[in-house]
Amino acid sequence: MKKPICLILAALLTLPLYCACADDSENGSSEADEASYESEVSEMSEAAEEKIVFTVGKASIEAMLTDSDKGNDGIFVFSESGRSVSAPVGDSSFVDAVIADGAVCAAYPAGFAAIVPENGYVVRMRGSGEGIAAGSAVKGLDTGDCMPSKYVRFGAGRIEFGNENATRFNDIHAYFYDKNWYAASTLTDGGFEIAVDADGTVVSVSESGNTYIPDGGYVLSLSSISAGSNIAAKLKVGETAELVRSSPLYTVKRLIVSGRNKTRTGEGNIIYTHDKNTVTPGGDGTYTEIAVNSAGRITGIFAGVSGGTEIPDGGYVISCAGLQSVIADGYAKKYMYAAFDGKQMLRLVDDPVGQYLRLIDESESIRTKISLARDEFLPLDYKTLDTLESSVVGLPYNPYELDGNGLAKAILLLTDFTDTAGTLIYPSITVGDRTAWVTVGELGYSDEIILHYRNETDVRHAVEYAKGIGLNTLIVDNLAAGYAVYPSKLDGMVMLPELDGFDVLDAFSRACRENGMRLIVMMPAFPIATSHRTWEENHFMNTMKDKYLLTNKGRYCDNSGTVTLDPADGDVLAFSAAIAKEIAENYDIFGIQIDYARYPLPIFYQEHNYEDYGYNPTAAKKFEEKYGVSPASLSITDPLWNDWCAMRRDVISNAVRTLYETVKSVDGGLNMTFTCFADYNDRQKYVYQDVEKWARDGYADAVYPMIYGNTVEYQTGYIKQNLPIGEYAPVVIGVGTYVRSTQEDYARQLTQHYDFAVAGTSDFTLRYISVCGYDATTRKVFREAAVPVTGADKNVLFGACLDILKVHLEAYRQLDASPDYDRLFEDVSALAGVGDAERPGALKAIDAAAYGGSEKATDAIKRELSFIIAALSH
Repeated sequence: MKKPICLILAALLTLPLYCACADDSENGSSEADEASYESEVSEMSEAAEEKIVFTVGKASIEAMLTDSDKGNDGIFVFSESGRSVSAPVGDSSFVDAVIADGAVCAAYPAGFAAIVPENGYVVRMRGSGEGIAAGSAVKGLDTGDCMPSKYVRFGAGRIEFGNENATRFNDIHAYFYDKNWYAASTLTDGGFEIAVDADGTVVSVSESGNTYIPDGGYVLSLSSISAGSNIAAKLKVGETAELVRSSPLYTVKRLIVSGRNKTRTGEGNIIYTHDKNTVTPGGDGTYTEIAVNSAGRITGIFAGVSGGTEIPDGGYVISCAGLQSVIADGYAKKYMYAAFDGKQMLRLVDDPVGQYLRLIDESESIRTKISLARDEFLPLDYKTLDTLESSVVGLPYNPYELDGNGLAKAILLLTDFTDTAGTLIYPSITVGDRTAWVTVGELGYSDEIILHYRNETDVRHAVEYAKGIGLNTLIVDNLAAGYAVYPSKLDGMVMLPELDGFDVLDAFSRACRENGMRLIVMMPAFPIATSHRTWEENHFMNTMKDKYLLTNKGRYCDNSGTVTLDPADGDVLAFSAAIAKEIAENYDIFGIQIDYARYPLPIFYQEHNYEDYGYNPTAAKKFEEKYGVSPASLSITDPLWNDWCAMRRDVISNAVRTLYETVKSVDGGLNMTFTCFADYNDRQKYVYQDVEKWARDGYADAVYPMIYGNTVEYQTGYIKQNLPIGEYAPVVIGVGTYVRSTQEDYARQLTQHYDFAVAGTSDFTLRYISVCGYDATTRKVFREAAVPVTGADKNVLFGACLDILKVHLEAYRQLDASPDYDRLFEDVSALAGVGDAERPGALKAIDAAAYGGSEKATDAIKRELSFIIAALSH
């Protein structure tokens, strides 16, 4: 029977307290703080034994430096030199402590053989009955600091980095960017950026950001608070950089304690002990608070709290304010050993025990997901998962049941399990549109234009990145902040000056073709721009100023400044049709997507103050001629209000039909798709999108409801609401990567098109996949290439459906062997000779129940058939 992880913590609570945090001495300078941060590891002879003297705190200790344990009483010191993993174990009892970073960094219960750190020692006490207190400063043993696992060395200094290929936030660590990111770092908010080429030479040091990543090299990006900023400020082009990635079993981070059990007065780290408080005091600001139990282990890290953190019995909480809050949040990990010297120095030690406990947590989470997947009859590779799980199933929950060598081996097994099984817990769905929207440029907070793709290199890297994470389709804007991103020949379309003539659409078209990806160009149904800029004289914001869409109050925008041209105006629709025609005629693309095929949302919703759009003379006059009343005089409770809404829905539907027919007249093979609001009522009542009509009348090759929910439950509700559209046109689910889902919710959202038999998913946006930290999860879920549903050759698509069916049936066989899976596969395969139009009907005629098996197996077969039928139906 599995023991819950809380039993481990309970066991740890019973261990001796090797921590000086209960010392009531006043704050003072820490002896450990004087330890050299750049000292080297002493070279010790494997064979020799020698007496050494060192101090721990104020106590002088005489010990034997050795590489063997004969079981004699006394104090023995083991170095990493000549040591395989842990210090050797004799016959009698002992207590081990680890010395590194100039201090006792961890102390362990009796009989646990500690692993010897690379740049430190294990001190073993035999026959003394007690160990030595964690946190105490050590003199006389020449220790180096415990190296971070990832850093770049520049001469005598080094800069540690944490996150790789993710958006940089204020962090004590630098961020690392290489070829798996975009062409440049994309950061523009201060700090330092260091570019290093493939030969390890610094080629640029910049404070402006958005640094290009050298081929084969990398960029280190530091915020203003990063620990390596002082090194970066002194770096010169031409200096040598050494990239180091290591996996030490011990790493040490330092926090300076500014007080204990006292009122906060500003930035700093304050310890609150259980003997004085049960919870941390409240305050005006927010803090990062780290709970440490009586065994010295971190049991919780709480960021952004205002006090109120429960203090463990016999332990303490370190409450970090201001900059220290950011630093602590970057340093602390659950189950780290916290070693406090009783004065100022708190060391957070990531040791093998803490790593093991975190891996146990993660492995238990994965094993639970596998169990749930079995219960839900999900198509996973259970054979491989069973093999992986068997390698860790017998590992103890208490790390102290293992010796040091066993602990190190267990960490390797758990790491392999969590890495591999952590990918395989997501079903591999190799049929579906895997799409992402690409925002070429956008307005910043000060209405400045932020341009993401400036040249061929930017575009090539973006497409290669998209392919690398498993996407098969990109949707690229034709406008950036109201400017064309290609050299349009149409009056009113002005190309973005910052592009200096660079044709973004052509570059994406070529890069997508070279990488086997599909390109869709997205354009607004009616041109949109901001009123906050001064536009060129020949820009549509000036040439069509009399076409600005008006509200019932006579305004053309709210405080955001966004202006839309009037959908009911014939000249506006002709302009939009000309843009679509120009793109269709001049670019090698898969299709065109129409965004904003709607009216803007109302500015005010209150009945007495309702303000919405559509009151330009053309539409208003048409309504008044028919109903004898101006629409501007209507309240939302007026009997004619629904007629006014219906007229505006007709305006949008007419535009959809016009744009669809325009593109198809150029090339009938181009895929013509539309985005829409996810909520049916919002579409009908507020923005006048009659999406069901578009699909039913045959004017949409696919529809993209922009669901953008941060939970599976939220997305599920809107998928169900939009399923009726799928009867007439494929539905591609809009996933909002910017809304900060959990990794698990995001992963589930990417496979929900399979659950509900729709065409695929589309991420908003490509950049947000990376900048919000979802690229690793996307790679896991999209680990195998997928054949798109929309616009695909039906025979190719049917072949892909057969492939996925074969894999999934084998997975179900591991859960319930009784159905006749082989006959089912043969029956479906036989439909290869049936015509494209007849295939869905023939599949519907196959009765899942006819193949035997449990109810769950029958339901799983139905799910497979429904997915294939939906994929082949359009």
